[in-house]
Amino acid sequence: MSAHLTDEQLEAPGEAPHLAECAECRSKVARARARQKLLGGMKPYTLSGVAFSRVEAKLLEHARENPPGPVWGLGRIFALGAFAAVAVLFAVTTVVPLFAPTPQPVVAVPPFEPMTVVFASGQVSVKAGDSLGRDAVLDGAQGTVVLSTGDGLALRLQGGAKLVLGTPTETVRVERGRLLVESRHRGPWVVRVGNHWLRTADTTFEVAPESLELYRGGAVLADNAAFENARQLNGPLQVDLTTGKESPLERAAPAFKVGPLQPGKRLEVTLAASEVEIDGVGYGPSPLSLMTLVSRHKVRAKVGEQWREGELDLATSGTGVVELPERAPVAPVQPVGPTIEADPAAIAASVKAQLPKLRVCHEKWLKVNEAARGKVLMTLTVSPKGKVTRAKFSADEGVPEAVNECLGRAVRGLTLPKSSEEVELEVPVLLGAQ
Repeated sequence: MSAHLTDEQLEAPGEAPHLAECAECRSKVARARARQKLLGGMKPYTLSGVAFSRVEAKLLEHARENPPGPVWGLGRIFALGAFAAVAVLFAVTTVVPLFAPTPQPVVAVPPFEPMTVVFASGQVSVKAGDSLGRDAVLDGAQGTVVLSTGDGLALRLQGGAKLVLGTPTETVRVERGRLLVESRHRGPWVVRVGNHWLRTADTTFEVAPESLELYRGGAVLADNAAFENARQLNGPLQVDLTTGKESPLERAAPAFKVGPLQPGKRLEVTLAASEVEIDGVGYGPSPLSLMTLVSRHKVRAKVGEQWREGELDLATSGTGVVELPERAPVAPVQPVGPTIEADPAAIAASVKAQLPKLRVCHEKWLKVNEAARGKVLMTLTVSPKGKVTRAKFSADEGVPEAVNECLGRAVRGLTLPKSSEEVELEVPVLLGAQ
C-alpha cells in the first residue's frame, strides 16, 4: 500500500488512484469536503489574514479530532458559532453602518449689526436716524430707503423692496421688489432673494427674484443656505436667475442718493412737494428725511408750480423739520437807475464758453465706465445777478444720476452776464464728444 495522501492532497484529491484502495484516506477526504462546505458561506475578507488563519486551523483540528456522527456534528455547530461571533465583532468595529444618517451641513449664522436709516422718502414706516435690529421688517416698495451700518462703509441697501434683516441664515432677505446693495469691508454679507442665496464682500449689485446685475466685485451664488454646489460670479455680469444664464453687463451701477453715514442729525421735509433740493442736490419728492451734518442747510421745495425756499440750522433747531411757508405776494419794485436788458444769446454763449469746467463730471464717470458717453440737456434758470439758481437735467438712458448731480453743482459755480430779469435757457452737453 502506498503512502497516505498529504494534507494538501486531502483538500484537493482529484482522481488520485490511492483513494480506491485506502478507506482511511477516503474518510479524511470526506471530512475535508465537509469542512470546506462549512466555511463556504463565510466571507474571509471580513477578518484579518492572521485571524482567519487561526480560525481555519482550529476548525481543521476540531474536524480531525472528531469523527463523523452526532458528536462531530455538534462540534461543527460550536465551531461555526465561534467563527461567526469573531466575524461579526470584527465587522461591527471596522465597517461604517449602512443606514447611518447622512450628516447635515452646518449653516452658519451670518454676521449682523444694527443698521441705521440714512435716507427715507415716500410712504415708508421709518425715518432717517432709526436703528433696525435683527428680524426687523422694512417695506420700501412705496418709497425709497437707504440703510447703512454704523460706520457708513459696510452694507448699504437702497429700497424698492420688502426686506427682513438678520434672519438665521442671511443678513438680508428680499421678500419682493428690487434691491440695490453696496457692501464694503467686514462681512461676508449674505442676501437671499427667492430660492437663491448670495454671499458678497466689497461688491455692488442689484437683485430681484428674476435677475442679478453684478456691477463691481465678486459674489458666490447658491440655491441653498449651506452654499453647496455654489458658483463664483465676477462682475460686471448679469444673471437670469430663472434659467441661470450669464451675460455681459455694460451699464454702470445706479448711484446712491446719499453719501456715507455722517455723525449728525435728521433733516426732515414734511410738506408734499414734487421736488426737493438740499444744498443744491436734488432728492426727489417729499416727504423725506435724511441724516446730515449739524450745520446750516439751504432747502428748496417745489409745491405745485412754485418753488419755496428756506434755511435750517440743525445746530439750533430742536426738531430738524424744515418749515417752508408760502410767501405772500409782494408788489414789484421798479428798478432805479440804468438797467441791462436780458440777452439770452449772450448768456448761452457764456455758458458754452465755460463748459470745460463741467468736464470733471465726465471724468468721474469714466472711472467706473471706460466707454462712458451720453447727452444731457440742461435747463438752467439764471438770476438777474448772473447766478444759476435752478438746474434740471434730461439725460440719455444710461447716464447715471450721479453725473446729473455733479453737473448741477458745477453749473451753479459759473459766472454769467447780469441782466434785468430772470432768464431760462436750455444747454445741451455731450459727454465724451471730441
